[in-house]
Amino acid sequence: MYRFWDSLTLPILKAVKPHTIIEVGAWRGENTKRLWGFCRDNAASLHIIDPAPLFALEDICGKSRSEKIFLHKKMSLDVLPEICPFDVVLIDGDHNWYTVYQELKLLNKLTKKNKTLFPLMLFHDTSWPYARRDQYYNPEAIPEEFRQKHDRRGMLPGCLGLTNPGFNSSDNNAVCEGGARNGVLTAIEDFLNETKEMFHFYTIPAFHGYGIIISDARLKSCPALQEVLLSLLPAESVRLLIADLEKNRLDIQANFIKKGHLAEEYRRSLTALETQIQKLQQTVTLRDQAISQKEKIIAENEQTLRNANTAIEEKNQIAAKISDEVADKNKIIAENEQALCKANIAIEEKDQAIEKIQGQVSQKEEIIAQIHDEIFEKDKIIAQGEQTLCKANITVAEKNQIIEKMHSEISQRDKRLQETSKTLTDIKASMVRKNREIHHYRRELFSVYSSKSWRYMIPFRKIGSGGRRLVDILHQSKVRAVIKRVYYTLPGFLRNRQTIENLKNNFKDKETAD
Repeated sequence: MYRFWDSLTLPILKAVKPHTIIEVGAWRGENTKRLWGFCRDNAASLHIIDPAPLFALEDICGKSRSEKIFLHKKMSLDVLPEICPFDVVLIDGDHNWYTVYQELKLLNKLTKKNKTLFPLMLFHDTSWPYARRDQYYNPEAIPEEFRQKHDRRGMLPGCLGLTNPGFNSSDNNAVCEGGARNGVLTAIEDFLNETKEMFHFYTIPAFHGYGIIISDARLKSCPALQEVLLSLLPAESVRLLIADLEKNRLDIQANFIKKGHLAEEYRRSLTALETQIQKLQQTVTLRDQAISQKEKIIAENEQTLRNANTAIEEKNQIAAKISDEVADKNKIIAENEQALCKANIAIEEKDQAIEKIQGQVSQKEEIIAQIHDEIFEKDKIIAQGEQTLCKANITVAEKNQIIEKMHSEISQRDKRLQETSKTLTDIKASMVRKNREIHHYRRELFSVYSSKSWRYMIPFRKIGSGGRRLVDILHQSKVRAVIKRVYYTLPGFLRNRQTIENLKNNFKDKETAD
């Protein structure tokens, strides 16, 4: 609603010059800050009604609190009877037929009861999407017979049902658009059709709609408001042009929402592909490590075979030399035969060494098989870890639900504390009133005791039962003066004594009543 501040709301408020403004539905406080600036400059009071605002009162008026601004964290239908009188009411709260209709009926009833003018009403969302469709912030707060079938899905211009993607897809929106008891504009029209009083209703189809309701009596009593409305409200042709521009704006925004939804889907698919690529890269690295280990083992085996071949070649060379020597030296055949036997033994030892090397190769292959088994077991452990993470996420969600319940209990306790503080202030006020009454009675008693007739009767109250004081007065020369004194002061004394008794009785009656 803050988009209309400079063009509509501020000129209307300057023309009306309100003493009390009520804002129903503040959300993030963007319009509230502007309202408080106007109230501060014009010595007006501001009442903010929102059960769950997204700001603190210090964010609006600063650390120095003012006695002109109030924040009511309750439903509007519970708070409005406590605020009276009021001049301007801004409605931008729960966008459904029941709430808006009941707010209008309640304001009309309160103005009739207090014999005041119906307030100037400023509405938001009198155009699409909530002109003919209900929205519920808390569906359980709406009676079932007035509650439309709803769902958490979005809306698109020209689509009577709900769809995803769409506008406000996270809110509880009515499934179907149109029909009886459905939407903000329907509630306003039903109220104006049922009431017998004369009202003027204006609507501007821009930024989801801006509505104005003015009673005929208020309009006649404020000529400045008539001039402002004539200068601000557009002609029918301009109004149709604004409606077309709003339709184009909504179409552009709907296309933007669709593209954003597609971009979000692409982003999700990309993240899924990236996770798959990371897993494949991990698998490839593990396999590369296993292959590198196998290559090392093969290289060691090849080196062992090369060493064996070189040894065999050396032995062959020795055997060739021995055969040459045998051919050349027949004399030492026996010695050569013995050398050949020794060479054969050495060859057998080398063969045994080669067999040992082959056994080592087989052992290395068994080690490779064990490594494969360990890799399979580690994959199992990773799967178990993923299951544990899923369970932990479920536990976190349950704890979040418990925290939300605790927040609701804390808000209920805050409400009880506010009611208790209000009761204490009432008791203090009654004590102050009693102290004033006691002071008043003391002053009246003092005036009575200090009167002339009471002072003159003091000597006669001191006379004893035997009348000795009266005999002394009669023997004096001032007997005539004393008799004259008694004659003039006795009626006044009797009147004052009766007045004192009446005051005491009244004070006792009031004490028993309190």
